[in-house]
Amino acid sequence: MNPKISIIIPIYNAEKYLYATLDSIVKQDFKDFEVLLIDDGSNDSSAVICKTFIEKDKRFLYFRKENGGVSSARNYGLEKATGKFISFVDNDDYMFPDFLETMINNIDNYDLLISNYLAYQRNEIVNRISSNYEITIGNINNFEETFPQLARGIYTIWNQMYRKEIIEKNHLHFENITHEDEIFSYNYILHCNSIKRILFQGYLHYYNHGSLGNSHKYIANLEVINRLYDTNKKIINKFKIKDESYFNRIHERYGTMISSWILRGYFKDTKTNRCERIRRWKEIHNTQLFNDIKFSALNTRSKFLFFICKYNLYTILDPLINATLRLIQK
Repeated sequence: MNPKISIIIPIYNAEKYLYATLDSIVKQDFKDFEVLLIDDGSNDSSAVICKTFIEKDKRFLYFRKENGGVSSARNYGLEKATGKFISFVDNDDYMFPDFLETMINNIDNYDLLISNYLAYQRNEIVNRISSNYEITIGNINNFEETFPQLARGIYTIWNQMYRKEIIEKNHLHFENITHEDEIFSYNYILHCNSIKRILFQGYLHYYNHGSLGNSHKYIANLEVINRLYDTNKKIINKFKIKDESYFNRIHERYGTMISSWILRGYFKDTKTNRCERIRRWKEIHNTQLFNDIKFSALNTRSKFLFFICKYNLYTILDPLINATLRLIQK
């Protein structure tokens, strides 16, 4: 008999924290699951750690593949998954014992369940709120009113539970780009008729110093930002969303992403030459997204950079921005 939940974990050189992550899954109150350990070509002791779990617990299944990145590993896991529901876990995060049980008890007949999560640095003391939570429910008939609240927390995948049937039916998969999890989540939502969101903190995501997700190299390029924006527009159009506060929220977010892409060319670890930096300024100026974003919704940094871009001041100010960030990063 197939398990109720398939937990997919992409693994790459995760020996430092992998044991603790897998141990937190073993200790789940809910027991009807399989764990797909997708080793994406690790060259450390990750495989040895996985072996200790697959030998003790038949629910743990190990697969090794050539290195292809996190999206490739998750897609491989989706191909092998046999559960009714899909849950994703990062190889250095942690599940509280009641996470799966709470999620499975709340998904009911909904197409998607979204929970809150905790995010901490490794050296911080974790404070978890009470397991009591509020519920927001939306369906295709009332998404116009409910989606702005449901949408909080959809940028990540590990705090959500998906239906395998919807993923398979619509041929959904992860792409090998930055923000691959957010794009997957948006594309999945486009095929949802009902969504439930609970303010429950059962998943702990760790920000590890030096990881790719916390480096300037992970800053999305303009192509990815436009992809995210276009997918978000499809959701807005499909669900007929008119909430101004939601629009302001996403305009601030995309404004921040564009600002980060501009500044990426000036940071020490992602620095580009002057010609490339000017090219990026010009490219941004000509995008529909740049012209769509509400200036009033931007934060102070974004307003400053958007002003420079709008009035073509970047050629003059490029040396000043370059010198200022060089001083700050010393």
